[in-house]
Amino acid sequence: EEEQEPEDEPEDEQNESAEDGISPEFKAAMDSYEEFFDEYVAFMEKYSKSSNPSGMIMDYSEYMMKYADTMNKLNQVDYDKLTVPEQAYYIEVMARIQKKLLQSTQ
Repeated sequence: EEEQEPEDEPEDEQNESAEDGISPEFKAAMDSYEEFFDEYVAFMEKYSKSSNPSGMIMDYSEYMMKYADTMNKLNQVDYDKLTVPEQAYYIEVMARIQKKLLQSTQ
């Protein structure tokens, strides 16, 4: 007869976290942050090429709601308790974002 794991620990999340040292919540927050900046870069490129920038106010409003949601997720992260792999992932994501932002201004 198989032993069952305790029900208070989601199997997939615990296994994923144990394998790579990055909690699913932290990875989701960082991935969301990067996706937000991907959208930001696309929005700014569209804005700079637009013949009617004032017509983009609805897009901008939607963008600001996404920004608030993304920042809320990041504000929930306790940076003092990050594992070494989480710190490395944080640096990796931030470097990719900085590269995208830099390329968008050229």
